[in-house]
Amino acid sequence: MPKGTAKKVVFAVKLSRTDSKAIEARIKESGQTKSEWMREALLTNWRRFPVNCPEALTKYEGKKVMFRIEHRGDLKGFLGEFLVRRLYPDPATYVSVVCRGLRLPGDPANTLGYSFHLSQAHVDSIIPVSDPDAAFEIQLPFLARHYRPDISPRPPAS
Repeated sequence: MPKGTAKKVVFAVKLSRTDSKAIEARIKESGQTKSEWMREALLTNWRRFPVNCPEALTKYEGKKVMFRIEHRGDLKGFLGEFLVRRLYPDPATYVSVVCRGLRLPGDPANTLGYSFHLSQAHVDSIIPVSDPDAAFEIQLPFLARHYRPDISPRPPAS
């Protein structure tokens, strides 16, 4: 993140020695700075939204879906697959669309794809479609500020 683009906010956490060493190793493997790696880990997990959709697991899990994203001012359509998770004992449901292999212009070379975490508004906009490639469509597009690429911890081989 370029200097001066964010206010300085510091989060302190306590970790076991084992977890700390494992995280330090992952940071070193990634080629990122500690700050970059921590920011990415925090933002990736923070952007997951619990939704009220009790039937999501049986209705959507593994099904193909059409969706649109805003990229550089344009809406672009893609195909992905629903991934539904429940975190027990928490009754919340988390719905994502996984799009492996998707790379957008300007993405790092070690981009693996994207995971789009659906808000309640996104889930509410899902409709069934009669399309040979997908069973559903998410009508509400994902805005650029709501997604980040899934990055491999290792840079690609040259």
